[in-house]
Amino acid sequence: TDQTVKYGYGKPLNGTNPVDLSGSSLLEVRLNNLGIYNIFDSYSGGDHPPFANSTAIRQDNKDSLAVFLYNILDCNPNNLKNPSQKTCQSHPTSVNELDDLHAVKAIYPNPFNDAINIELNDITNARVSVFNTLGQLVIEEKINNYIYKMDLSSLKQGTYLVKVTSGDESFTQTMVKQ
Repeated sequence: TDQTVKYGYGKPLNGTNPVDLSGSSLLEVRLNNLGIYNIFDSYSGGDHPPFANSTAIRQDNKDSLAVFLYNILDCNPNNLKNPSQKTCQSHPTSVNELDDLHAVKAIYPNPFNDAINIELNDITNARVSVFNTLGQLVIEEKINNYIYKMDLSSLKQGTYLVKVTSGDESFTQTMVKQ
């Protein structure tokens, strides 16, 4: 009964949007038809997201995410994305590290509670913009330090796009507020 985004096919935002969109149930079918590994959790109720007002569903969602991520870990010999992989490689956890050739070095933690850290190699004209899932700009700030802590305590729980622009580069990362 989600009215923000239909479960199947229909007009989002309580029918106020003039376009029809495919919801999660149809996305799962499409991913399966393409052979793309996915886990689809379906919940009854009308909240968007469904776990917003339920601790039990929120924990179930975290457990499902843990299974999903474990199944694609490099160190998992039963890796579903690359079943022939047998060696373990060292990768950072909870930090999306980029090489030193890029202006943006890292944005973390993800998920976050009240703040994120942005590490830069270049602060020339550096800015950070935060967008909600509707594409609306919710916060924008100038970055004046190579390690910048951004207060996001005013944001509600949910998914956001964080776009960092520095010099001639921009980098966008999906971030989740708990």
